[in-house]
Amino acid sequence: MFSRDDPPDTGHPGEDYNYRCKAVPYMPGETEFASHEFTSGFPRSSVRWVDLDFVFHYYFCGGRAVTLDEIGYLRGIVEQ
Repeated sequence: MFSRDDPPDTGHPGEDYNYRCKAVPYMPGETEFASHEFTSGFPRSSVRWVDLDFVFHYYFCGGRAVTLDEIGYLRGIVEQ
């Protein structure tokens, strides 16, 4: 972190050759990082499809659409 008026020897972020950093303004109280664990209200599924379930569905279910909730992956994807 440095002042805009006093850049490092390599110049401002993104100015040096092959340098991919970018300038992000710092505002005390607004840009500090914090951690937060997000959780959803979706219940954890007791049945989660494995590879053979997907193969069986592909060959024997005639193209019927399935939802992420049906195959047990909705909560994991929402929380990710």
